[in-house]
Parts: sequence; C-alpha cells; structure tokens
Amino acid sequence: MARTQEYIITIRTEATQEAAEKGGKKAPSSATTKEGGKVSKNEKSAGQKLTQGVIRSAAFNYAKRAIGMVSEAQIGTIQLRTGQVQYQEQQQALYGYVQQGLSIAESVAMGYAVGNVYGAVISGVASIVSKVANIGIESSRLGMQKTIESIGRDQAMIRAGASGGRTGKTY
Repeated sequence: MARTQEYIITIRTEATQEAAEKGGKKAPSSATTKEGGKVSKNEKSAGQKLTQGVIRSAAFNYAKRAIGMVSEAQIGTIQLRTGQVQYQEQQQALYGYVQQGLSIAESVAMGYAVGNVYGAVISGVASIVSKVANIGIESSRLGMQKTIESIGRDQAMIRAGASGGRTGKTY
C-alpha cells in the first residue's frame, strides 16, 4: 500500500484598517507560526530577498540567452557576409572565452549571494578548476585526433607507393 503525504501551505496577509481604506495593503507588524511563535522581521526580509533573487536570476538568464542568440547569429554569418573564414573563427574563439569568463563571474556572484565571501571563493575556485579540466580534456582529444590523422596520412602514402618524399620518412 502506498504511503501518501499531504503538504498544506497557507499564506495569510493582513491589512490595517487605515491601509485598507486607502486602497493599499500593509504587511502585519508581526506574524505567528502554527505553534504560536513569532516570526521575526529578518525571516520575512530573507523570504523577500530570496524572491527578489529568484526574479533577478530569471531575468538575467533570459537576457543572457537573448544576447547570446543575437551574438551567435552575428558571428555565425561573418563568413557569409565578408568571406573571411579566419576572422569568423577568431570571433567564435573570442566569444567562447568571453562566455567562460562570464560563467565564472556568474558562479562567483551566485556563490556570494548564497554564502557571502566564502561562497564566492568556493564557487569561483570550483568553476575555474572545472574550466581548466575541460581545457585539458579538449587538448588531449585534439592531440589524439591529430595523431590519428597523421597515422592515416602516413598509411595512405604507403599504399600510394610514396617512399619518404617531402616528409623525409622512409617506409
């Protein structure tokens, strides 16, 4: 038999008589929990801060995506507009570096929001370590790909009957 659990969330707001008459609402000066304890103003402001942080984070992410799409579209059409393949590749590389830098800055900001200076330092170090590890993995992959291409080229030369040639190798 499955266990069921029920969660009830109740949000109550109270308005003072003066504020209700003026058409505005005012938060109560103190609220009580179900157990009868008082909720401090700090807890309310922490909830408000969390809500504001979530809203700001969502707005930031939407803006970041929109700017990223426009930038990628502009960079992706450089070759078509100007015929400069190398310039497009340079701009794509630069855009990638800027994205990585902003990603590190974003993680530091989020770390600071969650855990003050310690959170910022920890998230910054973790983000940098992650980026360095990704660079190492990509470098290793490119080196392996280069080696495989070189072996394939050498074998193709052997099959074609080339002996040495410009490479100076003898087979």
